[in-house]
Amino acid sequence: MPNTEKSYRDRQGKAQTLIDTTPGFSPAYAPADTTVSFTNFNSYLGGVDAANTLVETLEVNYTNNANARIAMVKSIREATTQAVSYVKSNKAWSTQFKAVKMVADKLRNMRPPEKAAPPPAPPPGGEPPAMTAKRNKGEQAYVELQAHLGSLITALNACPGYVPPSPAITLNAFNGLLSPFRGLNTFIGQLTGQLTTAREARRQLYYVGADCLECKFQAVKNAVKGQYGQNSTAYGAVKSRKW
Repeated sequence: MPNTEKSYRDRQGKAQTLIDTTPGFSPAYAPADTTVSFTNFNSYLGGVDAANTLVETLEVNYTNNANARIAMVKSIREATTQAVSYVKSNKAWSTQFKAVKMVADKLRNMRPPEKAAPPPAPPPGGEPPAMTAKRNKGEQAYVELQAHLGSLITALNACPGYVPPSPAITLNAFNGLLSPFRGLNTFIGQLTGQLTTAREARRQLYYVGADCLECKFQAVKNAVKGQYGQNSTAYGAVKSRKW
């Protein structure tokens, strides 16, 4: 099964169903490895559930904030185009227009990702992948847009008497966009790190080491087979369950 959010929850559910079968066995299920007893296995599954919930929460938070940033970039570009036209309309600012146009073109021509996709999840086995070049390039583009917006404010401020009648392109309006845009870039960068860490912690719970969920899943089946025998009704209830 592909390594997706659905597969993580699906395997959690399969493990829960497996261990929930054991209380009906007679005599009582009593594995030699107590880490896969009914109580201890359920305790481990509680940690798995918490790990899944954390990843899902961070992903929603990331997507919501990334969408807000995409919308903000659109607003910044629209206001920039209007500001360029306003500066161009006044011949008294012809000297300053070149600088305004140059930085505005940089701001409008840079194309960061237009979809709010969280960073990729690590594979089931092995080391988690480094952030992809595409993702690094995308985040860097947003940081550069932030710098260009600051440069645009500087260029507009150099236009003597720049007090446009449209509230959307005043210096206060651009400064009002810069601060939250900078904040979103910082916050999304933090979320990216938190999400990468949470996904790796979850991956280890599922797949890394002898006490991971994948190993415990098989250990329960082995324990049932060893306690009740391969031809037992108890083993028949679990042997066909697949990870």
